[in-house]
Amino acid sequence: MERKISTDLNQKMTASTQHRVNIRAYIAILFRVCKKGKIATKYNEMLEKERKRLNLSDADHVSILQELGITYREVNEIHMQYANKLSARLIEADQYRISRDEMREFRKERIKKKISEDFHMDCLSENGWDYNDYERGSKKIRKWPYLFDW
Repeated sequence: MERKISTDLNQKMTASTQHRVNIRAYIAILFRVCKKGKIATKYNEMLEKERKRLNLSDADHVSILQELGITYREVNEIHMQYANKLSARLIEADQYRISRDEMREFRKERIKKKISEDFHMDCLSENGWDYNDYERGSKKIRKWPYLFDW
């Protein structure tokens, strides 16, 4: 009887220790992909694969994020389509410009599909644009001081 209880306790302790090790490994991954307390949407798939590899549940993921104070939004297919469309447009932007009509269309789509402004701003920042660039309709290209014409 003692042997059976001892074996059972040993297995449970080993599993618990391994779970803690996996959580620490996952936290290290989160710190690599986290910027300013937020996780970019482009890392969703990679984080999901890591959770499967480390045998962590979605509940573990949410609790770790809450403990670390990291903002994470669940992103559905509609969000991903919007993000991809916006990203493609910003990347192909002719001389880093986007027209007012295109901005209006993106706004209409955001309202229609109930996509938050925060998500929109996250998509902009992932593509190197900030709020002022987008409102201006063009991205400022920052040059190194030695590239200026004197």
